[in-house]
Amino acid sequence: HPSGTVSERFCAMSDHESDEGGAAAAVPDEEEYPLTVAYCTVCTRPHEFCSFGKSKGACKEELLKDDPETYAQLYGDGGDGGQAGGGKKKQTRGGKALVGKAVNAATPTAGGGTVTISLVTRNKRKFVTNIKGLGALGINLKKASKVFSGRFAASSSVGDDDEIAVTGDHTAEIADVLVAKFPEITAKMIQFKK
Repeated sequence: HPSGTVSERFCAMSDHESDEGGAAAAVPDEEEYPLTVAYCTVCTRPHEFCSFGKSKGACKEELLKDDPETYAQLYGDGGDGGQAGGGKKKQTRGGKALVGKAVNAATPTAGGGTVTISLVTRNKRKFVTNIKGLGALGINLKKASKVFSGRFAASSSVGDDDEIAVTGDHTAEIADVLVAKFPEITAKMIQFKK
């Protein structure tokens, strides 16, 4: 059992570690402490954290003008016109899916634009109401899905091939909702499929 108070034993342990190179060897010799950190003049963050702010582009341009060497270390060479990452585009939420939907919205169907409502049995007593053809009329499918979710108090989702699926049997009311909420749709455009 060692003698002395806890603080005396702790000091003796730290002296013993520094003699053997334990704690003192953990600090590398290459870096001088305290470190000097360069801050951005636009967002007032360190340059490494500018990408987390709202003014990323302005920060990059300012850094390129002020310190091209640091810019090259953080974002690659300075020859890409202020776009970091070698010209890679940042993926947006749902980016791939929106490209296909935008193409469908720009090209209306040859049949004058029809909306098909069908009922699919999921289990013995469970149904799903499918609505097809809204995207071809230029209607945003996500917004339409929100309308159906709110109106029927049911889950709805946007599927592939210009289709919205609403849980439950809503075939009796869905045509009225389509005509009331979306002025692009008339009653003549709606078809029921069994």
